[in-house]
Amino acid sequence: MAEASHSLLGALKTGDIILVAPPALLRWLPGRLARRHWQHVALVVRDAGHEEPMVWEAAPAGAAGPGVRLRRLSKRLQQHAGRIGLRRLNRALEPEQCAALAAWRAELAARQSERSLLDLMGAGEDGWLGGAQAALSAPLPPELVARAYQHLGLLDGPERKGRPAQEYVARDFSEREDLHLSRGYTLGPEILLAGEPGADAWQKLTAQPV
Repeated sequence: MAEASHSLLGALKTGDIILVAPPALLRWLPGRLARRHWQHVALVVRDAGHEEPMVWEAAPAGAAGPGVRLRRLSKRLQQHAGRIGLRRLNRALEPEQCAALAAWRAELAARQSERSLLDLMGAGEDGWLGGAQAALSAPLPPELVARAYQHLGLLDGPERKGRPAQEYVARDFSEREDLHLSRGYTLGPEILLAGEPGADAWQKLTAQPV
C-alpha cells in the first residue's frame, strides 16, 4: 500500500470525498450496483503536519476509538475489506477556507476531549452529567462531512435555507445524487480506490494543488 500512498500524495487535496461500502454489502450487491449504496463518507485532509493524505471521519456506529478521528488514507485502504471510492473537488480550496476548516476541526477535537473526561467522571451517573455527555456526542459521518462543507461555504446551512447537516446521508455525496455545491465547486466522478478487481484508477490520477 506504500505505492498507493505515494501515488495519491500529489493527487488529493483537502475537501475531497471518500466513500465507503462495507464488505457485507458486496455479497448482496455485486458490481456497479453496490457502488450506489455507499454507507460511510469521510473527508480528505492535507496539512503541514502530515506528509500523506489523511482521512477525517466520524467513526461508524459501534467502532472502537474516538468518535471523530484522523487516519492515514493508506492505512484506511489497507484495513478495509469493502469498497472505497473517491470524489475530488474540481479545484483547491482557498486559504481562508482551509483555515476555517482547521479551526472547526480543533474545536471538535477539544469537545471530544471534554466528552472523554466527562465519560470518566460520569461512569454510572444518571443525572446532569449524563445529559452533558449526550450534548457532546459525536456527529454521524454524513453530518460531519456536511457540516465541514457548510463551514467551507460549499453547502448552504439552514440559515440560508439549506438542509440541516444532520439530514444528510452517505449516498447524498455519491455521484448518483449529483450534490449541488456553491461558489463554483463541483465534485468529480467516483474513482474506485479499493474493493474489486481493477480498482487501480488512483494510479492514473493527476497531481492537484493541496
